[in-house]
Amino acid sequence: MITRRILSALLLAAMVLLLVVPVQASSFNLTVLDGVVFIDLFYMDDFGQIWRGTGTGFFVGEKNKDPQYILTNAHVIAQYLATGGANGNNSLWINYDQTDYEEGYYVDSNADMDLALLRIGRPTNKRQALPLRVINDRGSQGDPVYAVGYPGIVDEQTNAKSSYGKDDTTVTSGIISRVMMQAHLGRVDIQVDAAISWGNSGGPLVDAKGNVIGVNTWGFADDAFENYNLAVSIEHAIPLLMRNNVPYYTGGLNWLLILAIAGGALGVIIIIVLIVLIARKKPSAAGTGGGGGQVPPLAQQTAFIRSLAVQHNNITAPLGISPVLIGRDASVCKIVFKDDTPGVSSKHCQIYYDSANNSIIPTDLGSSYGTFLMSGQKLAPNTPVRLNAGDNFYLASRENTFIVGTEAAPSMAVR
Repeated sequence: MITRRILSALLLAAMVLLLVVPVQASSFNLTVLDGVVFIDLFYMDDFGQIWRGTGTGFFVGEKNKDPQYILTNAHVIAQYLATGGANGNNSLWINYDQTDYEEGYYVDSNADMDLALLRIGRPTNKRQALPLRVINDRGSQGDPVYAVGYPGIVDEQTNAKSSYGKDDTTVTSGIISRVMMQAHLGRVDIQVDAAISWGNSGGPLVDAKGNVIGVNTWGFADDAFENYNLAVSIEHAIPLLMRNNVPYYTGGLNWLLILAIAGGALGVIIIIVLIVLIARKKPSAAGTGGGGGQVPPLAQQTAFIRSLAVQHNNITAPLGISPVLIGRDASVCKIVFKDDTPGVSSKHCQIYYDSANNSIIPTDLGSSYGTFLMSGQKLAPNTPVRLNAGDNFYLASRENTFIVGTEAAPSMAVR
């Protein structure tokens, strides 16, 4: 009797988790609005006519420190740059509100990745830096996402008055339809069904915890491509930030979503236990104990390494117990750098996955210019170090950065 009561209570708890936690996990994190700004540009063409362009951007920087740098799309500032940028009769403004704005300055861009980096004169306390999170190509499909920005088309069509402040940002929700590679560019795009309109360009695509996973780029307006909207994966912004010595911080896992999954798993386990208990109480026709199927083993983790170096076009390699060599020697290295890559040795480093401790282990192989953690710590030659999923390291220069990660591998049922 006591066992049945306990099981009933556990089953009720699992049902509550299944019903309540997923709703919480899919809610929008309002603190994201504290990092978003309206970008206003004015540029003069060859005939002396002044044109206006608008877009969205968001601040990046260290956690809990006043930020100075802004990420947006390259196409937002393309005409501004094409007509001379700050050297022409042009101006670029970062708006916190209708009467509160300051001049912005161009820093760097990558047209193929459709990303641009801007800055203001000094760090501001009017906005905060947003955390970045690189998602896995696999396992993200169906996750809830939110596109944030200032879609000017709404104000134009409704004749609405905007103050260009936080209260005028729009938030559209949806899910990740797929993560795909544009092969001709080596660019990872995130397809979502959250609406993205012009003016949204350059705004953050965030997960339910408020981590920026992409930069909103464009969406189809044609009925034939309804809900076909793309964001550039935030992983392509990291090399842009690093080569300009711009700090950033990464967000953690979505614990609400993890609780939802845990609640579902708990419910499944309880149901299995109930079935097994009931089966044991019911004798079989021959008078022997009831049988049951074997439960498949838990899914095991697999690991991967992804190069963020431009020359590798986002190449990803699996990691196992056999070390993966990285360097310029194509005869032995699995991830090969071009011969003229500055600072990279022929056999620069190796890396493998320690599944027993769920750690990823890189080792510098006595390279000339060193292997470094993102903190700037140089690895001692031939001395293994432990990395966790989501960590980065680089070879000689931050342009040669790698990110490592793990994911659940499908389990094989026992037969």
